[in-house]
Formats: sequence, C-alpha cells, structure tokens
Amino acid sequence: MMNTQKNPIKNLLNRTALWVQLTIFMVLIATVVAGYLIYKNYTSTRNLTINNQLDTTEKILNLELENLDTYLMELANFCIQPYYDSRFTRIVEQNAPLSSDQISYAKQQMFYYYYTRNDIHDYELYLLHQNLSVGRTNGQQHITARESAPEGVWEALAECEASPMNHSIRPADSGHMIYYHSLFQIKGRVSQAIVRLELDDTFSKQLSGNHSTHGELLFFLNDNGEIIFSNQADFRGTDSELQKALSEKQEHRSGYDTIDFFSQSYLLVESESRFSGCAVCRAGRHLSRRSRPHH
Repeated sequence: MMNTQKNPIKNLLNRTALWVQLTIFMVLIATVVAGYLIYKNYTSTRNLTINNQLDTTEKILNLELENLDTYLMELANFCIQPYYDSRFTRIVEQNAPLSSDQISYAKQQMFYYYYTRNDIHDYELYLLHQNLSVGRTNGQQHITARESAPEGVWEALAECEASPMNHSIRPADSGHMIYYHSLFQIKGRVSQAIVRLELDDTFSKQLSGNHSTHGELLFFLNDNGEIIFSNQADFRGTDSELQKALSEKQEHRSGYDTIDFFSQSYLLVESESRFSGCAVCRAGRHLSRRSRPHH
C-alpha cells in the first residue's frame, strides 16, 4: 500500500497502454525539438537583423566621417588664407608694432574672407607677436581690432601645436563647435598666430540628418573625447558618463557591442577618423535586452 502511494506515476504508467506511452513520449520529443528550432531560428534571425543594421550604420558613419574630414580640411584652408597674401603674411610674421595701415589692411582682408563662407558666426585672428585680435565676434557687424587674447586661446594653441592637423575642436556654448587653427613658420614650426572660428549648425544638421531622434543617440567627439555635438541636447556636458559607458561596453558573441547609458541599453556603432582623430558614435535602443541601472 505504501509503495503504491509513493509511486503514483509508476502505477499510472503500469495502467497506461504502451502505445499511449509511446505517443506521449513522441509528442514531448517533438515539442522540445520544435521549441529549440523556433528559438534557434529566432536568435539567428535577430542576430542577422542586428548585424545587418550595424553594418549599414557603420557604412553611413564612415561616409559621414569622410564628409567631416573634408569639412575640416576646408576650414583649415580657410584659416590659412593670410599666407596666400604676401602682404598679409608679413603682418602675421612681424614682431614690431603694426602701423594703422597694416591693421586696416588686415581688417579689410578678413572682412572679405568672412563673407566667402556662410557657416561662420565668429571669425578671429589672434597675432601672438602683437597681442592683437582682429575679427568679428558676438554678432558684430564690422571687423574690429583689440589688444586682448580670445578666451581659451592659449589652451587651444597648445592643442594645435600638439595636433598633426594643427587644429583644436571645442564645443561651443551655442551648441555647435569652435574650430581653432594655428599659423606658424615652416622652419622650426614657431607659432605666429591662431585663427578662431565659431561655426553655426550647418555641419551638425547634416550629421544628424540620416539618424532618427527617437530611441537613437548620436555623438560627435573630438580627439579628446569631448562631446562636440549630440542629437540629444540633454546629453551635452555628459562626456565623463559617455566615456565611462564606452569603456564598459559589452562585447557579444554574435559580433556586436552594447553600452549601458543613463539606465538604458544601446547597440553601439563607433567610427574614428584617422585623419582628424574625431569620432562619431551612434547608439540605438537595444530592445532585446532589459535595461539595467548604470552606475
């Protein structure tokens, strides 16, 4: 009696016909196999979709970086225009105080240069030997000259001198970017002047045009890892959080990376320019994983 109570399943099997047992067994095996095949097909399709999406995004980012490099080269060529003019070159190189005629000539030329581009807010040339800044800033209508250095110019000059591109790219309070480029003597690479450009949103609009603002983050970083532009204004100034998230990215066996950023999980695509050292990062919402807090 006790054995009967302890083995109800065995007793049930003993009372069940063998063909019924075999049928039940085959159904269970078929269910397990079907479930496995469905899961395998789902994961394979999901991974294929993710990888195709990431490959497409990477190609887009690489093209955008090529456009960025072209844009930066255009800015560099614009900044060195004084060296295309022998009279202006002598003004840049001169150590003795400039005459009023020389200052007027520099202002006149910079006025012409300014109106050759339509993406510039501020345009300044700071002459190191003269402690003289010539340019147009803060919405001024005219080119002016004043004996003072633009804010942040010395740090930017150090970055220009350390950069193989002789430039420094900084975030601007306006939400766009500031571009610096040094002018120097070829012999000894002695800096003589630095050009400061504050640019409008022409490039940032072009960069964000191919990307959704819903569930997708786009970051343009300079070679110091600072966020120059993001399609999410709320994330400006979050350089340290982004760098931490990038340093802790998770590499998956299926060939893609994810990051946890502000309590959300994102698929990550990065592309870095060998030319300028800048990078573009695109993080798309990773819906296949549960978000977890970011510490």
